[in-house]
Amino acid sequence: SYRETNGESDSYKTPLPRKRMKVFTKKEIDALFSELRKDWYRSPDWELLNRHAHLGIASVDSGRSLNGIDPRVVALIEKHQPKE
Repeated sequence: SYRETNGESDSYKTPLPRKRMKVFTKKEIDALFSELRKDWYRSPDWELLNRHAHLGIASVDSGRSLNGIDPRVVALIEKHQPKE
């Protein structure tokens, strides 16, 4: 989503303005990881879930979908994500 700028070289592009999204706060991230750790730390899936939580938070913060994120993590992200 880029547009050409007038008056500058043709190779210079600026991003289109986007709607301002709420991003996770430290408090929300801490709560999410606390719950994840409480429920899954001793699970053989812990490392995968931890990785998916980081990827999922980054995806939400950048306005992307949660496709490919473990459903257990998606449920926690939906529970703790910033309210608009």
